[in-house]
Amino acid sequence: MLKYLIGVSANEFFSSRLDSRTTGEGNAGELQLNTKQLILRDGGQVSVSTFGNGNAGNLIVNASESVKIIGIEPVGLFGLTTGIFAQAAESEGNGGSIEINTRSLVLTEGSEITTRTVGLGNAGNITLKVEDSINITGADTGIFADTEQGSTGDGGSIFIDPETIILQDGASIAVNSQGSGEGGNIQLQAGSLTLERSVITAETASNQGGNINLQLFDLLTLGNNSQISANAGRARTPQAEGDGGNIDIDAPFILSFPDENKITAEAFLGTGGNINITTNSIFGQEFLDISASSQFGLEGTVSINILELEPSPGLVELPSGLETLSIPQGCEASRGRGSSFISTGRGGLPPSPTETLSSHQVWRDVQLPTQLTKNSANTVKQNTTAERIVEASSWIINEEGIVELVAEESSNTHQGSCR
Repeated sequence: MLKYLIGVSANEFFSSRLDSRTTGEGNAGELQLNTKQLILRDGGQVSVSTFGNGNAGNLIVNASESVKIIGIEPVGLFGLTTGIFAQAAESEGNGGSIEINTRSLVLTEGSEITTRTVGLGNAGNITLKVEDSINITGADTGIFADTEQGSTGDGGSIFIDPETIILQDGASIAVNSQGSGEGGNIQLQAGSLTLERSVITAETASNQGGNINLQLFDLLTLGNNSQISANAGRARTPQAEGDGGNIDIDAPFILSFPDENKITAEAFLGTGGNINITTNSIFGQEFLDISASSQFGLEGTVSINILELEPSPGLVELPSGLETLSIPQGCEASRGRGSSFISTGRGGLPPSPTETLSSHQVWRDVQLPTQLTKNSANTVKQNTTAERIVEASSWIINEEGIVELVAEESSNTHQGSCR
């Protein structure tokens, strides 16, 4: 098997084709493309394929910045489809796999990334390792790992792990099987996934439906008749006996906007698949149809697990009772009037040692300026020798008939006490 390696700073294929293929008994070689940017437009193609008994080779694209695949409008003009392909034609060989490593991926106007089998062999897998975003726009535009009608091979699987992925205006991610083989699986890991009039499907005409696993860290958004389906069997197919595939969705939040959107794992003659959804909340559930039914067989199960948010983390438990402040009692100011307690000054009462400091507390340096302190040193010294003030403990009436408060009891007959 030969290995073809192309390495340039930028590649642009305009209505041209780069292909590695086998037509005999041997296997096709691997095709690896290393570049900064890869642009395919207006019928440009990169492909690996087999038309004999050998297996198609694998196709690896390493684009450090971006991959852009731009089709022709109207879609399919002159029979040309722009894209990256790995296929097994009418042969016994298996189709090759496609791996793309890049920062961003854009597909528009009917372009494709496709692995396909038309004969006895199996379709290859698609692995997209995209750091930032995947944007797919337009009818017949998408990522496909299919088996064609009349084939017996199994469909390939698709693995995608970008930060964000957006499908809109009829775009698709699909592992559909139109033949008698089993459908492949879809595994998508991303921060957010948005479907706007678009579909993600793992359907089969007559065999076991493929599985869809969506692991999202932020948000799943469905709008304008979008669909996620793993259906099996169709009424117009004579052997519509397959069971529906399974759908597992794990996303913190799910949003569904008008019109009706669908999540289905249905069957015709077989058993419906299982749908498991784990989320914190579903907004717009009235616009979302979730079904695992079977027209003539057993129904599957639908399980929606709404996680309960825990409100307690980060909260501080308040004290169960208020503290009692002790206020010193003094003498009555006069007869008939009680004592009073007045709190004055900025900020109210200071916090107790056990309380948390408030951000509204303002520290102010209220000490006297240095110069004033030096100039008034003598004054401060004199004040320190002043007579000590002693609390009055009794009263007397002096010789002039005036009431005086004194610190010591007197022998005067007209005296009293506030103790």
